[in-house]
Amino acid sequence: MQESLCGYVILLMAIYWITEALPLAVTAFIPLVLFPMLGIMTAKAVSKAYFNHIIWLFVGGLTIAVAVEDVGLHRRIALRALLFFGTKPRK
Repeated sequence: MQESLCGYVILLMAIYWITEALPLAVTAFIPLVLFPMLGIMTAKAVSKAYFNHIIWLFVGGLTIAVAVEDVGLHRRIALRALLFFGTKPRK
């Protein structure tokens, strides 16, 4: 029974991921809510997988990447590099 419930959660996440009915960040946290509610895993076991220090390192990196993209810093850096190095391949 637990296997079919887990399959349901995976299918639900796949549908949300493909259709983007929910933002991808929200879709990624669906197991954190549904696994304990459906009795697949305990909340403590699911939380251990989500709140690992390596996972939070990736979350921090992604947060910085989104912030850089929002303010357009990536464009500023690229334009500054073009000004510094020029557009000729020789440089």
